[in-house]
Amino acid sequence: MEASSGVSLIAAGLVINFVMTFVMLWASAEVMGRRRTRHRLALGAATATAFVAVILLLVGYGFIEFLSVPTILIALASIPASVCVSFSPLKPGDLVRLSVLALFFTWLAAGVTVAVNIYTGGWMIGTGWDMITSLIIAVGSVLLVAELGWGIVHKRMRETLYFVPIRILLGSERIETNALIDTGNQLRDPLTGAPVVIVEYELIKKAIPGEALAAFENGTESPYELLASLSSSPDWARRVRLIPFTSLGKEKGMLIGIRPDCLEILEGQVGLSITNVILGVHPRHLSSSHEYQALLHPELLATV
Repeated sequence: MEASSGVSLIAAGLVINFVMTFVMLWASAEVMGRRRTRHRLALGAATATAFVAVILLLVGYGFIEFLSVPTILIALASIPASVCVSFSPLKPGDLVRLSVLALFFTWLAAGVTVAVNIYTGGWMIGTGWDMITSLIIAVGSVLLVAELGWGIVHKRMRETLYFVPIRILLGSERIETNALIDTGNQLRDPLTGAPVVIVEYELIKKAIPGEALAAFENGTESPYELLASLSSSPDWARRVRLIPFTSLGKEKGMLIGIRPDCLEILEGQVGLSITNVILGVHPRHLSSSHEYQALLHPELLATV
């Protein structure tokens, strides 16, 4: 009976370690502004939990003491290992910074949990809910500090409500950026009716081949001159559209449009591919803070 209870306790501890490591990796990624996916974070958390399982096995078979130098070294090694699995490829500097952040959040969570237990006179112990309560306190402390220190919760809410990550496939290039959901963008290609996504010229410049690049450089402000210059590049001439628009500063204007091979909205784990779309090329920056480089047509979100 005692053996069964001990196994259950170890299993519960490993589950809690997995959850806590996942939260630490997530918070570290948010602070550093690193791209991450849930399955990669889960793999990283599983890696750290495997290190803990190794420690328990070594202690159980008497190879090392629970509170010993080898135990501490193995536990410390689990942090960069989980960071590598979650975010690779990484530059050495990024590996160090992410590992230090994850370690900071780990110590923070452990310290706050112990402090609360001591301050309350050990009320968690013996209640049957000590592990769950510890987990709630630990996760809550990380989220609280992350919110106070870096405004992560507000940042994620803003990005969820207004920003969508997209990927543009144009020729051999795959271009990723954030797109602002622009409810005022109702532009369509007059020939096909395809919705128009406004993008900065600098964002897609690298995807334009050499023979057509000169035409774009000279004609970004004059669409008609651009079409004439593209006569020597028929492949790209077939991609180009002229999109009429009106704005407060310009009653009747023409925007250069480019038909990409595909546009992917990276919502969740699977990107949605859209081929019936036009890129409206904007000659200047769309955001002074560079938080986004595209304006997404709201109709495209209905397909996600």
